[in-house]
Amino acid sequence: VKWEHLKDYEFDLPPIEEQRILADKLWAAYRLKESYKKLLTATQEMVKSQFIEIFYGMETTPVKDYIDDSFPGEWGTEDKDGNGVKVIRTTNFTNSGKLNLADVVTRSIEDRKVVRKQIKKYDTILERSGGTADNPVGRVVLFEEDNLFLCNNFTQVLRFKDVDPRFAFYALYYFYQTNRTAIRSMGSKTTGIQNLNMSKYLEIGIPNASDEDQKAFVTIAEQADKSEFELRKSIEAIDHIMDIQRINQHKANFDAIGQIIKSDDGSENVEVWFARDLQKLLGYARWENFQVAIGRAVESCKQQNVNVDDHFREVTKMVSLGSGSQREVIDFMLTRYACYLIAQNGDPKKEEIAFAQGYFAVQTRRAEIIAERIQEISRLEARDRLRSSEKQLSQNIYQRI
Repeated sequence: VKWEHLKDYEFDLPPIEEQRILADKLWAAYRLKESYKKLLTATQEMVKSQFIEIFYGMETTPVKDYIDDSFPGEWGTEDKDGNGVKVIRTTNFTNSGKLNLADVVTRSIEDRKVVRKQIKKYDTILERSGGTADNPVGRVVLFEEDNLFLCNNFTQVLRFKDVDPRFAFYALYYFYQTNRTAIRSMGSKTTGIQNLNMSKYLEIGIPNASDEDQKAFVTIAEQADKSEFELRKSIEAIDHIMDIQRINQHKANFDAIGQIIKSDDGSENVEVWFARDLQKLLGYARWENFQVAIGRAVESCKQQNVNVDDHFREVTKMVSLGSGSQREVIDFMLTRYACYLIAQNGDPKKEEIAFAQGYFAVQTRRAEIIAERIQEISRLEARDRLRSSEKQLSQNIYQRI
């Protein structure tokens, strides 16, 4: 980006008092969110410190001596009829030792394998293949569900005996957190994936704590988990509030540049937007680049056998120059449908484009509908899923003026 392209760039701002109010709200929300994040980190560190303080230096027993059952997961085949079994993948692992089951796949797996490999409550699920540069293979999560789940073939289920299974999980979890070098030494890399040496891993020692001490620590950890859960909910709520503030500001900006004019025959009011106003809100610094997007939208309009002149009307307007003089420039008067096509030809990963796609696609411009559209786009990171989203959106009912 060159300064010569930006120096004359104009954008609309709300009155200074509205700016101050919005900035104060966002800043207060941000500070509160940061304080919650610090408290969340402090809670996690407190529990880890408690474990180290109580059990560090204590004699240990190898994991293998506490194993009642252990087996790798199953992947099965594609679930074609929708009656498959839910399968946990390492993408459902979090670094806090919890499972995130918001996106769980279903797979078709033989009944006998389902019976054999169903995960039980308080089993530990071990990542045996995977890992990243920052997080070596060997992460663990605690299974706390009552429903039927299996895990995939990149994982290993550890079912314990003669020890509180939750305590055994925490022992392995904090070993991973405090002994990364040792964990890394247990992994070998093939075809870009780290594989865990199970024989070495099962030699990790679990502290020989009394039943009373195990129970006491599990109580501390579970209380901390509840606090962390509430803190995360509070952080998510603050993020949501900040998103709504941004969305409302976006909506106000788009509403502000819309205009009502009379139709050619004077029989009805028509809602229009001018391209040079829209250019700024869609993040185009140069008019020449925005003209390319308009051209693509015009072609899309033609392909759908829609009369271009009904939606894209070239006009001229006078603009003021820095010297105080004026000159005539080309502009376009656009209907909602035209604006929708222009937005569809933009990059939906950019927030302003994603917003515009929702804003111009729906007839009832409610902020919560637009918020859902933006959240949907932010989740679709892969290019093919983005294309699928755009195709789905193009089937929405839109208002043609």
